[in-house]
Amino acid sequence: MKPILIDYADVLHAARTVDLDLAPEHVPGVTSYFQLIAGMAALVNEYPLADSDEHAAVFTPCSPPTPR
Repeated sequence: MKPILIDYADVLHAARTVDLDLAPEHVPGVTSYFQLIAGMAALVNEYPLADSDEHAAVFTPCSPPTPR
């Protein structure tokens, strides 16, 4: 899905699907994040891979920064 195609109605539908009540004032922000995530997913999905490429054996996410 192209990020620009994600709109208010899509967010409300997704929220209803998981039985989540979104306050109307939150929907624009959630829509923006859905568009951002869709853009990131598009970049990953468009990355060319060769048949010989292998997946990483273990994914280890970095830790969040700790407050000082």
